[in-house]
Amino acid sequence: MIAHRGFTLVEVLVALVVLAVGSTLAYRALDLFQTGTHRLADESRALARMVSVFARMQLDVERAVNARLYDRQQREVPLMRSVPDAGVTEWSAGFEVVRAGGDSRQGRARRVSYRLSGDRLEYGLWPDTDAVPAPVETFTLLEGVRACRVRFLDAQGRWAGALAGASPALPRAVQVELDVTGIGLVQRTFALP
Repeated sequence: MIAHRGFTLVEVLVALVVLAVGSTLAYRALDLFQTGTHRLADESRALARMVSVFARMQLDVERAVNARLYDRQQREVPLMRSVPDAGVTEWSAGFEVVRAGGDSRQGRARRVSYRLSGDRLEYGLWPDTDAVPAPVETFTLLEGVRACRVRFLDAQGRWAGALAGASPALPRAVQVELDVTGIGLVQRTFALP
């Protein structure tokens, strides 16, 4: 009689338990990898949006008009204005600047603004340099913004949260801090020409 040597029931069950544990660990590792990949992609998109916003700000600040401008009523137009932040004196909540053209308006100067509205950083566009109360067009540049703080470097080298009155003089630099959900606090300083 030939003895057939096979697996016992206990050996088969142990093999199945080992296979189940290995499969569970592999599944968990794959899940962590996919979760990490999605989170990294989301953070990359958020950082790319932030870089785009700062690039737009830099372009507008570099194109700041440094000449006397007058509105339709022949009043001198401030070339840059701070947007006040309630209760905070050393920072503003945004800024407006008259910048040279380069868009679809045949190179005419336009007033643009950056300001916080709720949890969104908005970009405002006026059709020209007139400082009417509100921009004609408003676009959301960035969402999830907890804070937007702006301050200005004056001719004496002092940082201030507001520009002095309706002075036509431009500051030497503009410093912007954005506190964005998922990214944190990011600060950029833009020198004016």
